[in-house]
Amino acid sequence: MATSRKKSGPKEQDEQQALWNPVEKKLGEFQRAVLEAVLSEMAAGNLAWSSSMLYRTMTGKTNGESVSQEQQKMVDDAMTQLMYTPLHIDLHDFAGSEDIGPGDAVLDGPILPAERITMNLSGIPVSSYRVVALPIIFRFCSITKSITMTPISFLSIGISYTQRNIAILNMMQRNVAPLIYPTEGVYKKPAPLIIHYESIYEVALEGSSVESSFTVKQRIRETVHTILDTWAKHGYIAKWDSIKERRSYVAVRIFFPNRQPTPPPPVHFNI
Repeated sequence: MATSRKKSGPKEQDEQQALWNPVEKKLGEFQRAVLEAVLSEMAAGNLAWSSSMLYRTMTGKTNGESVSQEQQKMVDDAMTQLMYTPLHIDLHDFAGSEDIGPGDAVLDGPILPAERITMNLSGIPVSSYRVVALPIIFRFCSITKSITMTPISFLSIGISYTQRNIAILNMMQRNVAPLIYPTEGVYKKPAPLIIHYESIYEVALEGSSVESSFTVKQRIRETVHTILDTWAKHGYIAKWDSIKERRSYVAVRIFFPNRQPTPPPPVHFNI
């Protein structure tokens, strides 16, 4: 899967943040997961796909595994947002300030330029999609080398793939994968990564009417722990632990292996 990574230099970090700022204001983590699934299909040479195919790509499932109508609808709703949400990129952020002033050159277009056909098969609506142009976000991530490729197996976790859990998984892999599979240079064992639970709660509950209760937070932490246990079992990370302050768990700390895990094909595309 592909995921975006933070570049090492301040200029590159500014460019990447400038690219994602207008996107993150309009999309939640689940929608971003769907977008990454689309780009993964494109990286594999597929320009047309069904909502079921995208769901399997997002969750590391095989072609033979069924996808429910509810799961397809989750993807279809996110695709509607991606297809009809405009993206505005100020090119001043990607050029020298002496070349282009703020607002002098703005690139506009949909986040995902695609078309959809919906057919009724035995009374059940089924949607398929086809990309009609290379997405702006893909072009800029390619130019700024902010794309990480990770194994599909990285997403194969023993959890229920609800919209909330997919958002949590996507957020976790987006933070961890770039450290395991750097796009430039060779792998060097990273320092332990700390991810605060509050940032995970925010992602998990965005757009939800569910209150952030003790029980809900505990379930979210359990999902995170399952993800990390699976990664540790398969050697993607060395180990992990929780950081506790007084009587509350505040963050998770992830330790990395001495050697880079070998990424088996197929890969998933993360931005």
